[in-house]
Amino acid sequence: MTEVIKKPIVMKKTQDELRSLVGNKGHVDEDDLNQLHYLKCVVKETLRLHLPGPLLVSRETINHCKIDGYDIYPKTQVIVMLGL
Repeated sequence: MTEVIKKPIVMKKTQDELRSLVGNKGHVDEDDLNQLHYLKCVVKETLRLHLPGPLLVSRETINHCKIDGYDIYPKTQVIVMLGL
């Protein structure tokens, strides 16, 4: 929500999309969700910017290498945090 509030144009476009779809019925049905294209893009971009939790990928090195001056030896478990 913070990302939408910080960008009034995005907020307005999202509200307009919802209002045009919902009309007088006052609620969004499950069938309506596939038609909320702009809202879906906003949600995806927000999740891209702010991951709900860390996405950790574990790998094991094959060869010796040096990263930022640190020696990484073969068979070392390396955990990469995606999204940073």
